[in-house]
Amino acid sequence: MEKQIDKLKEHIIICGAGETGINVIKQMIKRDVKFVVIDHDPKAVEMLNELDCLYIFDDATKEDVLIDAGLENAKGIITTLSTDADNVFVVLTARQLNKNIHIISRFHEKSAEKKLQHAGANQTVSPDEIGGKKMAALMISPHVQYFVDNIIDTKNMSIDMEEVVIRESSELIDKKLRDAKISEKAGLIVLAIRRNEDVFIFNPKADEILRQNDNMIVVGSKEQIQRLKEMAKEQD
Repeated sequence: MEKQIDKLKEHIIICGAGETGINVIKQMIKRDVKFVVIDHDPKAVEMLNELDCLYIFDDATKEDVLIDAGLENAKGIITTLSTDADNVFVVLTARQLNKNIHIISRFHEKSAEKKLQHAGANQTVSPDEIGGKKMAALMISPHVQYFVDNIIDTKNMSIDMEEVVIRESSELIDKKLRDAKISEKAGLIVLAIRRNEDVFIFNPKADEILRQNDNMIVVGSKEQIQRLKEMAKEQD
């Protein structure tokens, strides 16, 4: 397992395999994402063995353990530890060791959210807040919520929602959306384009010109999304 972890690049590190962490892990498995888990709870390790995934049985707050998990070569890190203090510490350490890594952290107390952001987290998540929003959505728009849930749960439906970035060598650069023929060649739907972090173009028009580093939010099958990634020259 250590040799397999050493070979990982552009992978995700998941700190904590509790209730939240396990759900993150299951989504990564469904989406065929490369990842490694860090946890020091024997019960969690039993579950990780059942799921047949890579893990390090140790404390995620240790700098050397994060390094062993391939932090320098990782694409992102998700921290779902049981205390806000531990999450803040991991975020701070990860940001110091890898300036470019994408960090997502769970928080319990609202007061911890700003601390995590100051420590270097790109995004913070409150499971309680998400749960409340989902319960309200299920009551107000149950069919819409079912559709959204089952896009994410690819076991039940053959479609997926993903983002595809237009890279430097892509054939799509400087083409109008209609001329790029994405629907014709890849067979999927472009829902939105995110440009320069602060610009979101929903339901882009046919004459929208695609640019390098545009982030396309698309819906389609895994095979269709892979075809678009090849057009966009984005590597998995």
